Amino acid sequence: MDFNNFDISYITDWIDQEKCVIILGPDLAYNFKKSLLGEFSKFLDEKKFRRDFNEKDDFFDSHSVKPMFYQHLTRFFSTIQPTEFHSKIAAIPFHLIISSSPDILLKNIFEQNNFDYTFDYYNKNMNPQPIQSLSKDKPLIYNLLGVQNMFNSLVLTFNQLFDYLASILGDHKLSDGLKKQLQEAQSILFLGFKFNKWYYKLIFRLLGFYENAMYQAPMEEIEKLQNDDIYNFYVNEFNFQFIDISGEEIINRLYKHYKEKGTLRKPKKATQSGNVTNIINISGDNNIVAQNISDSDLNITKNN
Repeated sequence: MDFNNFDISYITDWIDQEKCVIILGPDLAYNFKKSLLGEFSKFLDEKKFRRDFNEKDDFFDSHSVKPMFYQHLTRFFSTIQPTEFHSKIAAIPFHLIISSSPDILLKNIFEQNNFDYTFDYYNKNMNPQPIQSLSKDKPLIYNLLGVQNMFNSLVLTFNQLFDYLASILGDHKLSDGLKKQLQEAQSILFLGFKFNKWYYKLIFRLLGFYENAMYQAPMEEIEKLQNDDIYNFYVNEFNFQFIDISGEEIINRLYKHYKEKGTLRKPKKATQSGNVTNIINISGDNNIVAQNISDSDLNITKNN
């Protein structure tokens, strides 16, 4: 592939205006080379845990999902480390990052680098919370298909997918704030997806596609499938533009662009710690829970 044919300014111009949304697929967790749930299935092999796994759609059989399954899932996620691409995406000044993977690798990178951010996720069993204001200085990381440590939010089986679709089409629709951000976007960049999964067509449609936006993804993701029908569907139905550049190269070029400009994301300003010995939390069911914390657990900003 000739990477010199693509002008990266078609993306950076919209990033600068906070009108570019990046949507990440689960394959990003392994440098675009492996399936996240496929690797979890191999992990279960090592643990001698019996289960049925559909490799084409990356779904487990519903009968496989038992309490021990989630214990293994927790241990599996603890073994995954962020990649260099997570680090670079975190540094690029996107204002909205949507992930279809349940991992929190990108969230961990933001915390490690002391970047300001907001994190939220869709839970098929709950009403979405209002989206706070977001910007390049305080972006939103949004897990579209649940989050790894909230088991009821996960979409790992066909039954859970059907529950998800029924929920997002019914009472628990995406928040108006998130839909507004997608509606106002001029560029939506998809990285780390297998476009042959039938349910992505439904999920992408539920995100709300608008005629004024560019929908971009690496051509290599389609070339791997060797399926003209899939290519034609996304081009004709969703107005996708498949660009002759790899996902890795897109991230590398964006990172290089903002590094040369000196506008990569910067850590939050230092805050002053206070001496606090405990904090009281009121949970959603009105139970009050007290927990001890240390000075390092709480930062109090001093206003001059």
